[in-house]
Amino acid sequence: MRRDSQSSNELIGSKPSQVALIANEENNQNNFSINLNQNSKNYNLDRFRTKSSILDKAKKKLTSKSKLFCKNIRKKSFYKNQIYTHLPIFKWLPRYKFKNFMFTDIMCGLTIGIMNIPQGLAYALLASLNPITGLYVSFFPVLVYAIFGSSRHLVISAVAIVSLLTGETVNRVVHEYGSTILPANVTDPEQYKKLEEKLKLDVATDLSLLVGAFQILFGLFGLGGLTSFFSDTFISGYTCGSAVHVVVSQTKDLFGLKNLTRFEGNFKIPKSIYQLATRIPSSNLVTTVGSLGCIIFLTIFKEALNPAIKKYLRVEFPSELLLLIAMTSISYGLDFNQNYNVTILQKIPTGFPTPSLNPNLSLIHFIIKDAFLIAVIAISVSMSLAALFSRRNSYKIDPHQELYAFGLTNLVGSVFSCFPTAASLSRSSLLESMGGHSQLASVCSSLIILVVIIWLAPLFKTLPTLCLASIIIVALKNMIFQVKDFFKLMKINRYEAITWLMTFFGTVVLDVDVGLFVGVGTSILVVVIRDMFSPIRPMVKYKNTSSYVEDELVYSEANDQEETSFKNPNFQSNICIYKIKHSIYFANCHAFQDHLYNTYGFRPEKKSLVDKNNSINNSNNFANDMDQQKCCYQDIILDFSSVNYVDTNGIQVIRQIIDDYKSFDILVLICGAQESFIQILVNLNIWSKYEPHLFVTIEEAICFSNQKNSPKKFF
Repeated sequence: MRRDSQSSNELIGSKPSQVALIANEENNQNNFSINLNQNSKNYNLDRFRTKSSILDKAKKKLTSKSKLFCKNIRKKSFYKNQIYTHLPIFKWLPRYKFKNFMFTDIMCGLTIGIMNIPQGLAYALLASLNPITGLYVSFFPVLVYAIFGSSRHLVISAVAIVSLLTGETVNRVVHEYGSTILPANVTDPEQYKKLEEKLKLDVATDLSLLVGAFQILFGLFGLGGLTSFFSDTFISGYTCGSAVHVVVSQTKDLFGLKNLTRFEGNFKIPKSIYQLATRIPSSNLVTTVGSLGCIIFLTIFKEALNPAIKKYLRVEFPSELLLLIAMTSISYGLDFNQNYNVTILQKIPTGFPTPSLNPNLSLIHFIIKDAFLIAVIAISVSMSLAALFSRRNSYKIDPHQELYAFGLTNLVGSVFSCFPTAASLSRSSLLESMGGHSQLASVCSSLIILVVIIWLAPLFKTLPTLCLASIIIVALKNMIFQVKDFFKLMKINRYEAITWLMTFFGTVVLDVDVGLFVGVGTSILVVVIRDMFSPIRPMVKYKNTSSYVEDELVYSEANDQEETSFKNPNFQSNICIYKIKHSIYFANCHAFQDHLYNTYGFRPEKKSLVDKNNSINNSNNFANDMDQQKCCYQDIILDFSSVNYVDTNGIQVIRQIIDDYKSFDILVLICGAQESFIQILVNLNIWSKYEPHLFVTIEEAICFSNQKNSPKKFF
């Protein structure tokens, strides 16, 4: 095959194009070459050729910030802005409309405070701690966030998934290292139990300290973007799987089972379920009936009565508190513990805990991995809720300040015997639905907790643990029902359905911490697989415009029965335009190459069949072979406008594609290349060679290809 030759001057003169084709037939040789004009320049490379190291950029950025700081340090507005940024309460409190908002916020605070009492007690048990610590968590961190937080609707408190992870860490450390940490000469069981409870509290407070430190570091270094790896699909599967862990952990309290083996590590949920199934016949009948009654009571109130009550009062009826009071009274009157062997809370201390500024540093290396995991999950849940409420209610949050606020809540909480906290979805949603306007509602809720901590906590000493377990189960209903998301995703996007399923089973079958990495790994792997199998779509001109669309997305003139042409019938047939929709990197570059060859219909590796020293007959045989492969011999235009990233492996494949097709007198032209692609060509010092193949627009590439309008034919 060959093209009619023409001079590069004629081609450049006829169109200010970036490339020019010269087909020069050599004497006694049957080879052709494509010479590209390298005088034309459409891209400004000044910014790419300005080489500066990372250290130089850091110095420049630091210098500019230092100059700005020195310039503003003498201004009063600078200090005012710093206070408003790092202490948001001084920004919103002076502007607070007490007459309009105060009554609503007080009512919201009272409702949330009442909800925090039973849920705080329940989640403390989930964290394997004394129930009073759940009330501490609902008091101290709430006040800290009210001062430092920028969201108006977040309610910081004990939440299921963080409490579960805390309980897992506490039990693991006590089980694996308790014998070495606790003194061996203690023979009194009661004294040993007190020392074990103290060790559990030390582990929980040290965990809170580390979680707070990690969250503040995330804010200092701007690492809040780590949570971007947590898609909504991943969070749904992970929280649903974590809810299964919570439900299984509460089953012993629901059925009154005692002396169960506590499993740790991978496959503990299947082992625990098998153990529960074998022990169900020995369950406590009174406990089982009481648990069933509590769950039915809470479900009826939440699903049927509360929606009707909220229509008239705009508040949620405190069904959990009513259940707590009722079950405490019944347990006290019938003496559940003595007469029916029902487990109760027994002793609950009153008053504030003694502040401790001396953490047990010997435990740090046991829990640092768990602290990092909890910090990331807490940030992910809390930040997503803060962003959601800010969008709904048209106000802005400061992501960095939110990280500082979350970190400070856990740091301060660790001083006052608190375990790690996060934003509660149910209570934050309640605050928003009731019309709360500020963190003043959270301050009011903490006053309710204050009354309980100082005076009322001992009244709950006869409360059956089955009641708290029932509260947890009902509170997790929405998390458990997230299993419906999988079936929805199966109809919408099967890749996301696979991510959900792998995250869920990784969390349930293996463990909570392993499920996190399984889910994130699956999410990344799914993206890579989608890029590997992403099709390359031919493009056509849309009507009589200059826009190009995918061929399969519009009707052709032949199939258009309403005589509305969506495709340009005069579209050039000697050009193939393909849309590349994905980045090209080491994982998918060879798959991209294969897809392009298959879509175009001609693999240039077949050039090995050609022996340039053979006679013209061999060339004709090769032409017949190519004709059998239905090769169209059209120039190729690749639309790179959607290609955000190309690595060195991708560059090597693109170079191979261009060079291989060039040997067959087929041009591969790239248009719409983005900055990252141009930058890597410059960095590899191959820009001058491949610059003529690059065009700014598709039209420019087509104009060049049309100028060499000679028919392609075999030689």
